[in-house]
Amino acid sequence: MPASEKQQYRDDPSLPTHDSSYPLSPPQSSKRKHLLRLLGLCLVGSLLTYASLPAAPHGVTPTTQSVCQQSPILTPRGNTTDLYSAEPKRRIIDWLSGAVQVPTEAYDDMSDVEGDARFKVFEAFHDYLEEKFPLLYQHLSVEKVNTYGLAYEWTGSDESLKPLMLTAHQDVVPVERSTVLDWEYPPFSGHYDGTYIWGRGASDDKTGLISIMSAVELLLEGGYAPTRTVVIAHGFDEECGGKVGAMALGQYLEEKYGKDSMLMLVDEGSGLQERYGQMIAEPATAEKGYLDVELSIATAGGHSSVPPPHTGIGLLALAINELESHPVAPRMSRRNPLYSALQCYAHYGELDKEVKDTLKDAAREGKKGERALKKLGGLIAGMSPEGKASVTTTRAVDLVKGGVKVNALPELSQAVINHRINADSSVAELQDQMIDVLQPLTEAYGLSFNAFGKEVSSVKDARGTLTLAEAFNSALEPAPISPSDTDSAAWNLLSGSAKSTWSTRKDADHTDLIMVPGLAIGNTDTKRYWNLTRNIYRFGYLVGKDAGGIHTVNEHIKADAVVEAVRFMQNLIVNADEYAGN
Repeated sequence: MPASEKQQYRDDPSLPTHDSSYPLSPPQSSKRKHLLRLLGLCLVGSLLTYASLPAAPHGVTPTTQSVCQQSPILTPRGNTTDLYSAEPKRRIIDWLSGAVQVPTEAYDDMSDVEGDARFKVFEAFHDYLEEKFPLLYQHLSVEKVNTYGLAYEWTGSDESLKPLMLTAHQDVVPVERSTVLDWEYPPFSGHYDGTYIWGRGASDDKTGLISIMSAVELLLEGGYAPTRTVVIAHGFDEECGGKVGAMALGQYLEEKYGKDSMLMLVDEGSGLQERYGQMIAEPATAEKGYLDVELSIATAGGHSSVPPPHTGIGLLALAINELESHPVAPRMSRRNPLYSALQCYAHYGELDKEVKDTLKDAAREGKKGERALKKLGGLIAGMSPEGKASVTTTRAVDLVKGGVKVNALPELSQAVINHRINADSSVAELQDQMIDVLQPLTEAYGLSFNAFGKEVSSVKDARGTLTLAEAFNSALEPAPISPSDTDSAAWNLLSGSAKSTWSTRKDADHTDLIMVPGLAIGNTDTKRYWNLTRNIYRFGYLVGKDAGGIHTVNEHIKADAVVEAVRFMQNLIVNADEYAGN
């Protein structure tokens, strides 16, 4: 694209501006955006070559006797569409391209649905969806929740069957104006170059949304009528935490259908990765928890010509140093999806000897098994930053402020610390760890100490007060862990549908698709839907190499990958419809 056109696009007054002032809205959790959500996590890649895990030792726990069992392929008997014929493929490409052209950017400070004009773009997006998917809007009931959330019901003929729930989000991360000239094509052009579709949201998450809508529209064109109800929910502020979109949708759906009312829920998440000649799919069966903590130190002011040994900012620095010097210890348990993933990887490859031996011992009952689990967590944490993030609660000091003038002692110094909580931990355990780390410092420097609404210690003639408090109303426990074994009908439906899609792709060979449970380091809109089902899977049927540029310049996705995503959605809908249980 000529530079002059890019410059004109960058100067478009309709593009929102950015405000980086502090205090900010909470730093939001990332999904595929940080490329850490590849749920086996790349840490495993450094461990494996071909071989298989040795036979389970005597004394293993019952849950580890069968290693990495795979669900059978589920080929739908009902009618699905040949999506690779010219016309369906062209339409799918056009549908996604047009969706990208609607700049549904979401900013962290967007919360006033009625009063913030930046939300108006979602009206245009709704109009677009209604225009492009006429049969869906004719046959499905549509409810707008909190103005811009979309809830659809494709009513089945058997009301006794729990609905299948499919979700995506309408919003995209903003495009930084200063980067527009760095894009191969304008960020909201939806340009199709014959291979890839380009633009913000092409991968995250308008492919997910369009794949759901396309699958339903094309099934309706073929005369399909479901037995099992299908519920679709599209939030509009996932990139900002889902506080006005998915939260309202979750409440609405729970009121309408009740608790534990859905057969299963499939939302965006990790996809497929080739490792050692084997294609691996890694649906996230759990997510880490989340907590932002404001650390404040209040001290007496005064003229900086007569300073104390440590100003409030100095004390804040000491407190931050204590927290960073005492990270949360890694922990691994047999319920952690990563433990199951390691067993699967070991079954299809050879682990480093120390890790293999430790994993073998970790399957044992009793103290030896517990010691091995502890060691296993340490081994994984020591391999890479991604490995550490998968088995511990991470801590990052991201915001700091203090002082108002260079010659005035600061009276209030503050930092905000972001935590992603280990799947085997809790908000309360993290809070206790922070108190334990900081209490010796407050005693050494004569500070009173308040933490999370409680007085920890009160010092007479204190030099100041250190306070820990939840920031941004952010506390989120680790997600419930969804089943990932072949005794689970939901896991079998997801796995069997993915395997069927893989085995019938246009360039199919004789390789199998191996399904492995994973752990999401970031958070998705699913955190607002926990009450609806225990079977929550964060999974996008997408080979990793077929997309790029998520949350940065040149976001793009391969057109054939979008077609495959639609095929997967059709297979899942029909397979769930043909399953008679709940």
